[in-house]
This record gives sequence, C-alpha cells and structure tokens, in this order.
Amino acid sequence: MPTPPAAGAVRLVVGFLINALVLWIAQKAVLPSDKEKGLLSVAALALLGSVVSWFLSAVIPFWLLYELVYLAVWIWMIAKWFDVGYVLAAAIAFVAWLVHLAVGLVIGAVKLAASVLP
Repeated sequence: MPTPPAAGAVRLVVGFLINALVLWIAQKAVLPSDKEKGLLSVAALALLGSVVSWFLSAVIPFWLLYELVYLAVWIWMIAKWFDVGYVLAAAIAFVAWLVHLAVGLVIGAVKLAASVLP
C-alpha cells in the first residue's frame, strides 16, 4: 500500500527538524563558541543540505558515487557556512552522523517497544 502524501510530508518535516537539531548539537560539540551559529542558521544549512542531497540523488544514478560526492559537497558547505577549515567541518559532519545514529537507534527502540507491547 502506498504512503499517503500527508504522511510523506510529515516524515519530511520531522526528518528536517531532526537533522537541524542534530547538526546544531554537533556544531555545539565541535566548534569554539565564537564560531557557533544559532538554531535558525543551522536549520537553513540543514534545509540547503537536503535540497542539494535531493538534487544530487536525481543526477547521480550510482549510490556509492552519490554518497562520495554528497559527502565532499556537505563538508564543503559546512566549512563555508561556519567559516572553518575542512578538518573542523569533517569533525562536525562526523559528530552529526554519530548523534543521528544514536537518535535513530532510540527511535527504532521506541518503535520496536511500541509494536511489541499491547
């Protein structure tokens, strides 16, 4: 059964909000306070990253090539957005990935528990 459009829109918005919050946490963990950006600024970067990801996935048909190109573009975007070097940008991306992984595991555990419990 196909997913209704409203459910897809809700998933898109929730995913965007989670990505923005995860990126904000990552920049707080990695950057010195003078380089940190506000939540709205980080949300704009997350939105821009989503648009770039969507575009690249439409243009690059091979999954691995898409992932490598997107990773390079994402690190470049983070470096330019926060005005930091590529090492700090890669650190932000890595910490964001770890936080996102942890959030995904928690959400998955909650979904599993909800499906098992009466």
